Amino acid sequence: MYENYVKIGDIKGVFPDQTLNEVCKANPFETGWAGLYWLCNVIELDVQTSLTPGSEELVGNSGTVFDFPELLEIGCDSFSSLSKAYGKTIATNQEFELLCYLFTSLIYKTLLLLCEQGGGVTKEGEVVKPEQLPNVSFHETIPNLMRHIWEVMDYGMRGIFEAFLHCQIIRAVDSSIIQHLYHDTAAMSEALEMLYAYRNCLEWANTVGETRRAHASKAAKARHSETDWLKEQVLQYYEENKHAFKSLRQAAIAIEKREPVKFRTIYKWLRER
Repeated sequence: MYENYVKIGDIKGVFPDQTLNEVCKANPFETGWAGLYWLCNVIELDVQTSLTPGSEELVGNSGTVFDFPELLEIGCDSFSSLSKAYGKTIATNQEFELLCYLFTSLIYKTLLLLCEQGGGVTKEGEVVKPEQLPNVSFHETIPNLMRHIWEVMDYGMRGIFEAFLHCQIIRAVDSSIIQHLYHDTAAMSEALEMLYAYRNCLEWANTVGETRRAHASKAAKARHSETDWLKEQVLQYYEENKHAFKSLRQAAIAIEKREPVKFRTIYKWLRER
């Protein structure tokens, strides 16, 4: 929805010739949530092969093919949106992980800033302090944070949040595949729950955006309706009294004193009639 407002550019310009692990080790935010690396890497899913346009199956790094059509569709949608935010198609799994790290660290910094300022990041109704962040569920906190500050965020920050959500959706697809390989039904359910939590958060953002556009459209129609009515009043008055004016300019000056419309607009309407 907001991906066109966020252009990351070439990732090499952000992390030149570094692996994700090297980037994490060099970054002070790596300590949060048991290390940001954990929130950014993909282990089994071959993201680039599986989710580029036209892909028909999920492929693992081991070459194994997985038949999860719903996960494929969700993953492809998020990969496409993430590529738009990036400005080009993501070419490798490492490139995806670095993008994921970039957006995650930006969100983490936002959380830290809000906590330090008492910004109301809450868990079960309690304000979270910066030192408590490593003990708070990231996947519970982010949707709550997003809803809490959405109205005051600019388009760029909203785009960053949405890009982050797309990254985490793709990671949840990866996690689901891993748990499937381990035949761990309970863990796979948790991975799917995480996936749909982030997916629902995106849908909420889209709904808010659509509602805003609907209100804006309604307001615009109301303004146009009022303008049309004023124009009719201006033209009607002129037709009934044009004998009293030597010129359109003189008429516009007189009508401006009667109607809540600027001289230039009235003069324009009279000339176009």
